[in-house]
Amino acid sequence: ERWDNPPSPNDRCTDDFDLLLEQIDNPLVLIIDNVDCIFKHEQVYKFFSELLRYWYESSIEAENWENLSIVISYSTEAYGKLDINKSPFNIGEVIIFNDLTQEQVQKLASLHGLAPDCVEPIMNLVGGHP
Repeated sequence: ERWDNPPSPNDRCTDDFDLLLEQIDNPLVLIIDNVDCIFKHEQVYKFFSELLRYWYESSIEAENWENLSIVISYSTEAYGKLDINKSPFNIGEVIIFNDLTQEQVQKLASLHGLAPDCVEPIMNLVGGHP
């Protein structure tokens, strides 16, 4: 019945998240990786970005939304043609990851039980991207 009433997919999704957040007492972290993949789909990223921005603002204003934290991962600064007031990319805290040095990649490989000779092929493949 609820799915027949709201006028948009964003409203339907928000209603479902609202019900979820009403039923949980613990914090919920929503992690969205590679969100820049949707930038090539203008209608999708426009509505999805507006949805994330609305959820962020709801987490500040609405009591049951306080437990929601959103982490968005992307690898570009080109956010498409988003209205700055509806964008999720100009709010919250920005964390920029610098490339890892060869020494850092060696340490990370060691922590994961990888042989030291794997570092050079890894660096050749992905550079120092974390």
